[in-house]
Amino acid sequence: PQMMKQATISVVICTYNGAKFVAEQLDSVLRQTRPADEIIIQDDGSTDATLTILRDYATRYPAIRLFQNAISMGVNANFYSAMQRAQGDFIALCDQDDLWEADKLERQLAAIGHRLLCGGRSVPFSEDGSFVYQDPRRPNTTALRMMYCAEIAGHTMFFRRQLLDLLPMDCAIFRHNYYDMILSVVAAVYESVVYVDAKLVNQRRYHGASTYSSNADSVPTVGNGLRMIV
Repeated sequence: PQMMKQATISVVICTYNGAKFVAEQLDSVLRQTRPADEIIIQDDGSTDATLTILRDYATRYPAIRLFQNAISMGVNANFYSAMQRAQGDFIALCDQDDLWEADKLERQLAAIGHRLLCGGRSVPFSEDGSFVYQDPRRPNTTALRMMYCAEIAGHTMFFRRQLLDLLPMDCAIFRHNYYDMILSVVAAVYESVVYVDAKLVNQRRYHGASTYSSNADSVPTVGNGLRMIV
């Protein structure tokens, strides 16, 4: 317990044209009951007012370290690069347009124990009528399951920094799968995943979000499963 109290936490946020919502998300990160020791923000070439907003926050909050990519890297490469900048014992990944529950970091620090990775429940919401679906089931966090279905959302992930050293970066899988799936699979292979079955993140769903899908056929139901097989 004493070691966990002394542990440091880095929050890693990657941004791209997120001016509409990024301030709300930053406010929810800055209001944590267990504050982050540093907040790494790496922008991937925004053309809207995102950087103006981020520079203002960086001026007002010393914990924020702001970086801007010289060329666009894309979601995956941007997150891998930003994660390497983190200096904390633990890293919490953060999307630019969600809202964190105030006790997210505190809950995950208390739950992770000796394990490599901690996930938690993400509850979607919409303010513009966009399609919203929440799977109420507790996720399966075994390595086999993680191989074909990313059960832990990247925007809820809280993990030991040493997990980055275990990633096989020269493997072809990095060219085909997102960072959250890779982190999940590697941690699961070491049987080192824990899940907080409580709402930690409010995931904003809207047209234009990089992961948004309006296709109800993607909902994991028996009917959709049979349709895909047939």
